[in-house]
Amino acid sequence: MIRFVLFALIISCHSTLFATSAITNFEMPIRSMPEYESPTKRFVGYHNYEVVLQALKMRGLSLEHRNFFEHIIPHEELGFFGYHSSTQGFRVYQDIIRMVLEEICEIQIKKDFHFLRIPGKPLLNRQSAQQFLEDYPLVNDHMPDQREQLLSMNYSLFGNFNNFGECTIYWFTTNTSATTVGFQNQLKYLFDLLGIATDTLPNLFAIGDSLMAMDNAVLFQFFDFSHYNPFENYYSLVDLMCYNSKPGGTPTPLQKVISETYFGIHSSPFPAQFRLVINNSHILNPYSSLNIKRFDRNDPELVREYETNLREAIKKLPYDKIKTMQYRELLLGIWGQINEN
Repeated sequence: MIRFVLFALIISCHSTLFATSAITNFEMPIRSMPEYESPTKRFVGYHNYEVVLQALKMRGLSLEHRNFFEHIIPHEELGFFGYHSSTQGFRVYQDIIRMVLEEICEIQIKKDFHFLRIPGKPLLNRQSAQQFLEDYPLVNDHMPDQREQLLSMNYSLFGNFNNFGECTIYWFTTNTSATTVGFQNQLKYLFDLLGIATDTLPNLFAIGDSLMAMDNAVLFQFFDFSHYNPFENYYSLVDLMCYNSKPGGTPTPLQKVISETYFGIHSSPFPAQFRLVINNSHILNPYSSLNIKRFDRNDPELVREYETNLREAIKKLPYDKIKTMQYRELLLGIWGQINEN
């Protein structure tokens, strides 16, 4: 089966270019590759890596994950745009959503994609960061409806190393989250939509107990591969759905096109943080240009066993076929895949 459905347009374009020269008045967009260097490398070049590590240590943060972090940084290829960290409970929540959509709704999902929220909620229909900011002149991501639509992110792995409340490294190392989320209660919305008994949720989360008992969180690395489409600019999705912010999600007074932040090879302090606006059509769309990689320090064999057991349990869940078909069609319509068989 197709692993990355988002490449369909690209493959089609390439086939057209190399298979025939009979198409008239067609000009392929020409783009030069921008200067690019890993944001984390640029960040520690500005602050000095050893100074950053010493500052973290002096504030009481263990450096036991140093080798792990240094393994992740080289993955910051062109298209990378930020980090977020959360608990293993969030991982289990994401896996349940993914496996329910794959096994019950029969929707294909690419490998490096994870659902940050349950897709299809009307609250998540805003089409851009600009629309979100217009609808919420006073941003406070501690408010439930705003928190549902926002994800706090750092440009580099060590961003906000001197402000732990806004620092990805801090939340990962301490295996905590800035807010307490009842993931089982959140998933009741999805299960109700599909006619699945919500009293099955505790058993599903129990399968993830082996991971949630581990003393390490999950690190998320985000990528925008808009440029894989020859008709899109680098970081088109980021420019559409992100904005620079202060703590709490308040936009910074001087906004600029975020994509400009990633271009260059010079050392840089980078803005303190930014917000990703989560919506159905782009950020919760597995066919979009968004890729999300997950990293943790769990034993890979333990993770495989957990995933196998969780998937098998989800396959056995009774569900309402009519409700499931309606939800499937809703999502595929939102994602522009309505003609999928």
